[in-house]
Amino acid sequence: MHATTYRFSHTTLRLALCVAYCVSAYLHAASTAESNVVNVEEAPVSSPTRDTPEVQTTPPPRIEPEPQQETIAPPALDTPEDSSERVGFGSSTSPLDAEPSAKVEAPATPEEPAQAAPDEQSASPHTEPPVTSKPEKAPQKKVPTHTTPSQSDPPVAAIDEVDDSSERVGFDQDTSPLAKDAPRRTDVLHQTGIPFVDDTVYFIAPRAYYRYFDSGNGDTSEAFAMGGSAGLKSGMFKDFASIRLTTHTSQKVMSTSDDQDDDNSAGLLQGNDSYSVITEANLNLKIQKANIRLGIQRIDLPYINSNDARMVPNTFKAYTVQSKPTENIGFELGYVDGMRERTGSDYESLSEQAGADDSDEGVYMLGARYTFNDSANIGFVEINNPDVLNVFYIEANTLLPWFDLIQFDAGFQFTDQRSIGNELLGDVTIQQYGFKLRARYEKLVSTLVFTHTGSNSEILKPWGGSPSYNSMMISDFDRAGEKAVGGSLSYRFSGKANEGFVSSVRWTYGNTPDSGKNASSDQYEINWNFDYYPKTIPNLWFRLRTARNYQDDSDSDDAKDVRLIVNYVKTF
Repeated sequence: MHATTYRFSHTTLRLALCVAYCVSAYLHAASTAESNVVNVEEAPVSSPTRDTPEVQTTPPPRIEPEPQQETIAPPALDTPEDSSERVGFGSSTSPLDAEPSAKVEAPATPEEPAQAAPDEQSASPHTEPPVTSKPEKAPQKKVPTHTTPSQSDPPVAAIDEVDDSSERVGFDQDTSPLAKDAPRRTDVLHQTGIPFVDDTVYFIAPRAYYRYFDSGNGDTSEAFAMGGSAGLKSGMFKDFASIRLTTHTSQKVMSTSDDQDDDNSAGLLQGNDSYSVITEANLNLKIQKANIRLGIQRIDLPYINSNDARMVPNTFKAYTVQSKPTENIGFELGYVDGMRERTGSDYESLSEQAGADDSDEGVYMLGARYTFNDSANIGFVEINNPDVLNVFYIEANTLLPWFDLIQFDAGFQFTDQRSIGNELLGDVTIQQYGFKLRARYEKLVSTLVFTHTGSNSEILKPWGGSPSYNSMMISDFDRAGEKAVGGSLSYRFSGKANEGFVSSVRWTYGNTPDSGKNASSDQYEINWNFDYYPKTIPNLWFRLRTARNYQDDSDSDDAKDVRLIVNYVKTF
């Protein structure tokens, strides 16, 4: 009894210290923001753990009604602005994939009023630059990256929206690297005339992370780490080549890990120690509509992804090609030679990562997406690890035109995993399918999902997170023979993305066979998320997440997970 009381008091004290740090970080960032007055509109920059928020500009009123609607309704349904831990096809979580924030420009003269930077104009499809008295002087700064709504507006029912702040992997149209490149920077002071230098974008992204995890089996881990990432993306050399460099670090502040399996220190540290790694070091080549990336990089496809849910993401040694040959079709293909896990330093072949110790094979992958219109799309991923495992995943979403007041959309997903070649993992044949129905009324979003995993085995996830609709903080609800039904409810207290408070709750119940080889305890899990985006400090994000997993008819206690995360991003 005394030990339990002491542990609870100790945990409460640690959490209080973490909250105190978060408050101090907020106050420091607030004072910094007030002391730096810039003569441009606020332009939020994408977080390494969320998509680019809508730009808060104030253009003159338009005749069309869309801007007026945008001020009272949340963003399109495929915008996963509520999740710091989402990964998927094209859900780039690096600030280098976002358009850069505006740099400080010289004060405007009375004859020529100041204009928003080009990246501000292009970041929001619903925002047009203000009309100036001399538009002919800077025509390039008034041309958005996307020339038509169909190029920049995310579909209303695009694949995989994470309004409920899940950690699931899937497809994400909004932040896909298949989108067009950002416009060339024209706001750089002291230009050299060399685009490779002048167009270079730098970023720093500090992060603080506290996590307490109790498995319910007597193993607990608790840690508090600080660190984050920093990197750069050069401009184009002869409109052909550029480089990307990024490093992540996780510095130990506190840890009381019990060395639970390989997840030391709640997955935040490396062997209970601080560590730093290079997470991007690659050469990018642009050939017409194809973008070729060679070297250490992040990949975000279902079942092979960076899974950026802790301090440092998974990274891969790979050779990839991304392209969008038409408005409706986008694809990514490549070969992945090695993988470094989130808390690791060394790269292993993907067959070894999957458990085939006698193999040194990589993975061939292909992902594609077809958009029928603004209301329907479909995508698939094929992953082939010779002599080990083949994974096929397909997902489709469509808008359901049932009502005008309440917006409905539906989704379907299917996974097939099977052993191939010499079957170094043994005879593997696994399938899973799922359905999703989502409804949105103004700032309230509700989701109902169902998934069913085949009876042969649980879903394998050796190269990243799960795309399952019922993937939760503690369990993915993909055990052999498991049928899972879940739902969510989220509410945005502000009418705009990444501003103010957002709260969401998710629940999932998983039922497995009562007898036979797949017999196991039924389980129930509930997740609660609370996010706060200070309006006065763009790109600062506070997040509190809690989870509890109950096992029916089990001798184990309930599993618990508590996370407090602070993210901030600055590009320049």
